[in-house]
Amino acid sequence: FVVITADKKKESISQSGKTTTLSLDVSSNYSFIIKGTTKVTLDDNLLRIKGKLVELPFGIYTKPKLFFANKTTYISITETQENKVYVYDSAGSLIKGFPVFGTSVASIANGSKKGVLKIIVMGEKKEILAYTFR
Repeated sequence: FVVITADKKKESISQSGKTTTLSLDVSSNYSFIIKGTTKVTLDDNLLRIKGKLVELPFGIYTKPKLFFANKTTYISITETQENKVYVYDSAGSLIKGFPVFGTSVASIANGSKKGVLKIIVMGEKKEILAYTFR
């Protein structure tokens, strides 16, 4: 088990019960998420997907979200000042056509046609946007 504490320490407990503590040299905005074999971290504008570094434009970002659709893991993240939604695959490649306009955390789901995905995100006030991509 691995836990990142509020004071940015990595606490690990092995299956045998051994515990270790490691102080992380990260910003106060550090976040991470793991789903299956995909580990994603965000430290200010430095996004790491399975260890691959993706340097995002400077800004304020939402925590990364992971989605599994069409047998692929996707990572979405929203820059909240410029209102841009980015979607990456698990290899750390930006999906063609992104970023798109959006003001909230995005959700990704299978579309009605085979191979087509939908991303749902807030737009302007009282507006919901739906984008499709492959």
